Amino acid sequence: QEAKVRVFALGRRVDVEEGESEASYASVIDCMMKKSSEYFRKDIPNLVVFEEYTGLPLVFVGDAGAQARKQSGLLGAAAVFAKTGEPAVAVYKLAAHAWKPFARVFAYVAQKYGVPVMATSLVPVYDRQTLSVSVSDTRVTNATLFFDTQGRIVYRWDKVNLVPLEQDF
Repeated sequence: QEAKVRVFALGRRVDVEEGESEASYASVIDCMMKKSSEYFRKDIPNLVVFEEYTGLPLVFVGDAGAQARKQSGLLGAAAVFAKTGEPAVAVYKLAAHAWKPFARVFAYVAQKYGVPVMATSLVPVYDRQTLSVSVSDTRVTNATLFFDTQGRIVYRWDKVNLVPLEQDF
């Protein structure tokens, strides 16, 4: 009764086939949002939060990811897609490939359902205006993005690596 925000934490068993196309991925996310929207309240703000790495299937979108989707494991799929054994290069290629579809899908559902959405994925350095991925700065973080009800990215939290004391816990 005294709630200030109603939070919906959504998760699912991720299937690489979701990443066949941006549309197939968007359909899964939209279905989750639709089911949740039945419980949204009008008298207090609602917030939808998706699980960590929720954008991961998007690294396999389209023709570029087709061969990777046929692999038996995620690491094998990533290696096939990135065509490199160098981890930093592979992560950058995966993140750069998935970035725009990820941003579009979550901007769309936040706007469609009129609720802020938080979603996490591998996020490359990008231009805030155009969402274009930097080709000179290849850093990638596991980041949570906050999409407002207009579908704009209004905040970004980069995951902080744990220090040894925290790792002991």
